[in-house]
Amino acid sequence: MSNETPAIQNPVVFVPNAFTPNGFNPYFKPTVIFVDQSTYVFHIYDRWGELIFETNNVLDAWDGEFKGEPAPQGVYVYMIKVSGANGKEVVKKGPVTLLR
Repeated sequence: MSNETPAIQNPVVFVPNAFTPNGFNPYFKPTVIFVDQSTYVFHIYDRWGELIFETNNVLDAWDGEFKGEPAPQGVYVYMIKVSGANGKEVVKKGPVTLLR
């Protein structure tokens, strides 16, 4: 028997606030750690609430396109929902600026 207790970290979600397709940072990709990847949900909406991008894969990133065409420069809204290894659910929402 051991007196060691495993440490279970809270989930961490880091989201950039802007990106420039074909520039310095060509993809909008959140960074998540200490999460159960099978619970990952990532959505991007335009200012009218239309779903522009969605994925359940933590390795996927938005390239600034919608239906195969460049999305217009502007502010979009992201929503990320994921559960941590500790079972705690995190929902993060906010703006992201697409610069062209």
